[in-house]
This record gives sequence, C-alpha cells and structure tokens, in this order.
Amino acid sequence: MRRLKRAPLKVGDLVLIRNTRIEQEMNRKHKPRYLGPYILREQRSSGTWAVNELNGTPSRSAIAGFQILPYIA
Repeated sequence: MRRLKRAPLKVGDLVLIRNTRIEQEMNRKHKPRYLGPYILREQRSSGTWAVNELNGTPSRSAIAGFQILPYIA
C-alpha cells in the first residue's frame, strides 16, 4: 500500500531509456543515466518495446521493459 505503483505504459507514451553502456565505466559520474525521450511504438510478446525517435525514425533494437521509465515533462 505504501509503495509507488508504476502506471502501465501505452503505445504513444514518451519514455526515457536507461543508458546501460556507462555502468561499467569508471568516469560515469558526469554522463547521462537516461537517453531520450522516445515514443513507444509497439509492445512485443517477449515484454520488449519497439521505440521511435521524436522525429518518427524507428529504432533498430528492441528495448527491455525494465530499462524504460515514463517521461515526465
């Protein structure tokens, strides 16, 4: 009851994606932790999401659901 609940993501929502490339680097303190915002295009059966850039260009790779955070303007 006291925990925050994540709202379910929907197609068309703006999201941020966790930047996992910097997690193994020693100088990660001043690098961005999240990339984006991106637009959710579709949810796949494996729990991954296909995303678009803001200009509509589709991303080549699928993004795991645990790496996605909702974008709050």
